[in-house]
Amino acid sequence: MSAIELSDTYRREVEQYMMEVEAYNAKKGLKPEDPPKPSVHFMGRTVFDHVMLQLKAIRSSDLENSLRFLN
Repeated sequence: MSAIELSDTYRREVEQYMMEVEAYNAKKGLKPEDPPKPSVHFMGRTVFDHVMLQLKAIRSSDLENSLRFLN
């Protein structure tokens, strides 16, 4: 759950940042910038890779209950 929450928080931060950058660039007539780099908590992985790695760490016997909890 913590990995999913961390990923979701990062995704929202990036979306907010990109909206602010787009608004600023439109106002100034500048070209778009690249999105910010992920937090060090992701250790160089993408958000999706980080969540997948955390899901793979769940034991097979606990996977069904974990997915029910997430749903």
